[in-house]
Amino acid sequence: MPSNIGGWFKRLLGSDKERSRLPGVLGYVTDDQGQRHEVHRGWIKRGSLSEEQLRRVARLREVLAEAYPMTMEGWIDGFLCDADSESEIRIIEACAVVYQRLASQAPLSLEEKKEVYSVLCALSAGAAGPQLASALPAGKGLPDLQAVASMYYAAQKASLRP
Repeated sequence: MPSNIGGWFKRLLGSDKERSRLPGVLGYVTDDQGQRHEVHRGWIKRGSLSEEQLRRVARLREVLAEAYPMTMEGWIDGFLCDADSESEIRIIEACAVVYQRLASQAPLSLEEKKEVYSVLCALSAGAAGPQLASALPAGKGLPDLQAVASMYYAAQKASLRP
């Protein structure tokens, strides 16, 4: 990784013209009824991330590569669309810390890693309930949803980083 990561990213995404090269449609999702929907890129609310934030985002991308495969440009673009990029980075850092712990505790398949990360993202958004609890991979020796939620809230409160 270049020693001046911020300069590299600024050259990569430094102007609105370059940033506009990112696709308007990021991908597709299929809902519970089997209907396919486009996922659109959100409005850019920030001009750039700080060099430290870029380093932290690069670490998030590294830690979550299997569970959330996304280009660095996609990660940056997502945080630029947030009203409070720093707050959102901290939320994902807490998710990543817990994800690392859980993924190191049990032999999880790629799909199960994605499920664990999805549960953590849902928890970070305030979701709860039996449906979320059943989304955790069963039979892997993972803690229950309440314990996972406690781990997440503790990581967030302590501002832990992966």
